[in-house]
Amino acid sequence: MKKKDGGKLIIIIALAAVITLALVLGYRFLKFTNGPAANKMKDIVRYTFGLGDDSDLNKEPYEYKQQSSRTYKGKKLYQSCGYIYNDSGVVLADYQVGNSYGLQISFDIDRKRGVFINDSKGYIINADLGIEKTIDNCNYITICYEGDYVCYSQEGTLYIYDVMTREESRITDEETAGFNPTLSPDGRTVLFTSLKKGTDVLYIGGLDRDVTEIATADENTSFYTRAVSDDGLTCYYECRYGDEDGIYVYHDGKMKRISTRRTSSCYFDRECKKILVSDDKEAFYYDTSLKERVVLVDKGYSRYINIFGTDFCQSDIFEGMYIVDTNSFSDVAMISTGEEVYALQGDKPKAVLLAEDVIFPRYGITAEGPVCIYKDDEKLMKSVNINGEAVKTEIISDVSRMDNLVMTEDLSAGYYDQGENNDEGAYSDFLYSFKVGEEPKRIKEIGNNIFEPVRWDKFTKKCYYISGGNLYSMNGDGTDEKLIGEGFSSFTFFFGGDEVPVVEDADRAEYLIIGGEVYKK
Repeated sequence: MKKKDGGKLIIIIALAAVITLALVLGYRFLKFTNGPAANKMKDIVRYTFGLGDDSDLNKEPYEYKQQSSRTYKGKKLYQSCGYIYNDSGVVLADYQVGNSYGLQISFDIDRKRGVFINDSKGYIINADLGIEKTIDNCNYITICYEGDYVCYSQEGTLYIYDVMTREESRITDEETAGFNPTLSPDGRTVLFTSLKKGTDVLYIGGLDRDVTEIATADENTSFYTRAVSDDGLTCYYECRYGDEDGIYVYHDGKMKRISTRRTSSCYFDRECKKILVSDDKEAFYYDTSLKERVVLVDKGYSRYINIFGTDFCQSDIFEGMYIVDTNSFSDVAMISTGEEVYALQGDKPKAVLLAEDVIFPRYGITAEGPVCIYKDDEKLMKSVNINGEAVKTEIISDVSRMDNLVMTEDLSAGYYDQGENNDEGAYSDFLYSFKVGEEPKRIKEIGNNIFEPVRWDKFTKKCYYISGGNLYSMNGDGTDEKLIGEGFSSFTFFFGGDEVPVVEDADRAEYLIIGGEVYKK
């Protein structure tokens, strides 16, 4: 027995040596020929044999990937302050709502359709600005990620509407009123609430499943639906006004509380399994494979989650709940506190501080990955996330007199204005354009401006500026200058839907620039 055991031991040691040698040689070969594959191999070995923890995974090189999965090439819908318009430049002013925050409206991920409520009527509108359906006495309406189904509550009765066949399916019966519906990405499953014996009850139902009760609230708590997966096995919801406030996840028949505070905004991946959350204390990440959430940023009062390089749709017309066309938030999301800018890195994200205590931060995800452009003392700087480290370079050496900064979406070019003496020796503002890596070019004198005189419009891909009360537009390279309007004093802050430039006149009246035309707000 001892001899046999010894022989086995020698064989095992020999095999281990051969495997180890093969792994070492294989790793060295891959490192020379394919660096990312070598790092992946190292991860597998280390974590298979317990040689590292999960947090170390994000220290390895991370390749930022394009996330959009859409092939839709048709017209797209937008909305600003109640003006509904498409990317062909057609504008519908029938639902313009003055100085409010605009219509409560949601679009599918391709923006080929939208839904909204106006004067107690629900509307389904298409990208040609045609109304496809109206619903009287509509309490709530939402459209699914793919845009093929719409769910609405009509006097407490919940329906799912097939926009292709125009068939309407009733989801709730006479005993179960349906409110606050949230559709799965494919639109065939719905998560909703109902009142039963004076308390909120959470249900999952749909076109392919019977209505099933998921949870019952106590008498002081209200349920708010957030997201549900196509298969109905995963859903997120929020509790408010009770002792159990926070975000909950229901997955494979088990309930878990992942937050104790009211959310500001929630972002979900396209399968509605992953969630990225901002509240008044922190920003965090969770997915159904994790035991605990991952806290990303817990500094500063305000945390803003921004999505770049892919599409997203608002799944709740009243609150900041979004489904993002991604399977990795690190590839599309960045976080700002107002004073700091963070990138995300890794499949299980961690936050990487790109810049802090900065002026004019402009940031986004480019071909280089997450980038932040900002003013630091007298220099304009660029910070890029490289494998979890902020690598900073100087763009312009002297911007001590810079007053405003705007950048194109890819952060490759921008505009700014600064004060200096003109040819007559008088102090005045001048507009400059620049490309990253090149010297700035002075475009023209624009006079003395107390307020912001320049703005980039991502919709028309043009720069707008004010000079002598006149509003001008020009291309990103500073060419094709055009006079748009007269009698304007400055740009102002924007509220009310898809962001477009907003200008004020001398009487403080506000106007929107939509597709190169000026519209009264």
